[in-house]
Amino acid sequence: MWPFSPSAFESKVLSKLSSLEKRITVMATNLDTLIAQVTASIEVETSAVVLIQGIAAQLEEAKTDPVAIQALADQLKASADSLSAAIVANTQVE
Repeated sequence: MWPFSPSAFESKVLSKLSSLEKRITVMATNLDTLIAQVTASIEVETSAVVLIQGIAAQLEEAKTDPVAIQALADQLKASADSLSAAIVANTQVE
């Protein structure tokens, strides 16, 4: 026979279903967050590829002009310094 009365059994099933529903909601929220993070990472990676390709093209164009090469080097250093400062400013130390 059943170890529970029908009402106690139903109550236990409803409780389990409620718990499962809460877990599914949390999982869906976590999945949405993960999708957003992956999308942002892909956008950053794509931007980095475009940047590197642009630098390569600029270097190719300037390869015989020392002044243009120095200007590119200065531009890259300024960009690297800005990126480094932004990373440090947005990095949490735990």
